[in-house]
Amino acid sequence: MKSMKLNLNIQQLPTITELKTKMTIKTKFVSDNTVYVSIADSSVIKSCTYEKKLKRLHVTFSNNKVYTYSGLSYSRFNRLVNSDSVGTYFAKNIKGKYLSEKRTFVLSNVAVQSFSRMFR
Repeated sequence: MKSMKLNLNIQQLPTITELKTKMTIKTKFVSDNTVYVSIADSSVIKSCTYEKKLKRLHVTFSNNKVYTYSGLSYSRFNRLVNSDSVGTYFAKNIKGKYLSEKRTFVLSNVAVQSFSRMFR
C-alpha cells in the first residue's frame, strides 16, 4: 500500500469561530427588509425570519410550529443566530420576554380545491 503525504497549511484552515458559524447557519437570505436564516445544528429551532422595519421575529421550531415575536431589535436577532446554542439563547433571552403569537396558516385556493375533491 502506498502512503500518501498531506500538506496542510495551518493558516488556511478556518478558525473555530468561522467553523462554528459555517455549521450553525445553513442558509442566509437578506433583502432590504427581511433576513431569513436556516439553522443547521439546532435541535429546537429550524429557521428564523426577521422583519427589520416591523421588528418582528418569526421562529419555525423543529416541530414545525411557527411563532412571531414582536419588538425584537436587529442586534438581538443577530445575537440569537450567532450564539453558541440558538435554542439556549432563545429560551433565556426571547421566550417569555417579547409579545408572541402562534401562527396559523391559511390554505391556498388550490389546496382547498384539492381537499374538497378528495371528499366528494
